[in-house]
Amino acid sequence: MALNFRFPVVSERVVFGSGNIFSPEAQARAFAALASKDIKRIDDANAVIVGRPLARKLFVDDKPTTDLYIAKSTSVIIARWSIGVEAVRYIWNLLHGAGPFKSGAYRASARMYADGVQIDNPDDAVGAREVLFVPLVPYARKIERGLAGYAPGKVYEAVAAQAKSKFSRAARIKFTYAEPEGSAPSFDPRRGGRRSAAAQNRRQPAILVFLG
Repeated sequence: MALNFRFPVVSERVVFGSGNIFSPEAQARAFAALASKDIKRIDDANAVIVGRPLARKLFVDDKPTTDLYIAKSTSVIIARWSIGVEAVRYIWNLLHGAGPFKSGAYRASARMYADGVQIDNPDDAVGAREVLFVPLVPYARKIERGLAGYAPGKVYEAVAAQAKSKFSRAARIKFTYAEPEGSAPSFDPRRGGRRSAAAQNRRQPAILVFLG
C-alpha cells in the first residue's frame, strides 16, 4: 500500500512484505518487482516536482544495495531520497531572483555557508549540518524591513517561508539574523541571551537550513 504524505516531495518509502499466498521464492520476486515499480513511480514524481532526478539509496533489511531482488518475502525494503540539498538549491536559486534589482549588487551579494565555510555550489552542502544564506550589502537590513526608499521588504523572510512550505520534511528552515562570516548558528529554539547593539548591527537578514 502506498503511503500518503502531505509533503509534495517524498523522502522515504518503506515497503513491507505480503502474506503467505505463494511460495516464499515467488513472494520475494513479486515483492521486489512491486517495490521497484513503486520506487520508480516516486522517482518520476519527485523529478517533476523538483525539476531534476533526486539521488536515492536502497536498503534491504537495513543493508545498502542496488539489487532489490535479494529481498526475501519477509524483508523490508527502504528507499531514501536525498532532498536536503534540494532545499539548499531551491533557496539559493530563489535568492538570486528575489528582492530589488537596480545595479544587481543586492542579489549578487548573497552568500552561502555550509558549517561556516563559504560555498558557491549547493552540491557542496552534502554532509553539512547546517547551511546559512546571508547578503553582504550594508543596506540589506533596510531592504528586509522595507524602509522608505528600500523596497520591497521581507525578502529573505519570504524566501524562507516559501522553502519551508515545500521542504519542511527535508530540513528545518528558519528566517533569522546572522553575521556573514564564521560558523553558522546552531538551530536551537532554546538559544537565548542578548547581544550588544554593535553586534546586532553587524547581523544581516539570513536563512538558516538545518540538515543534521
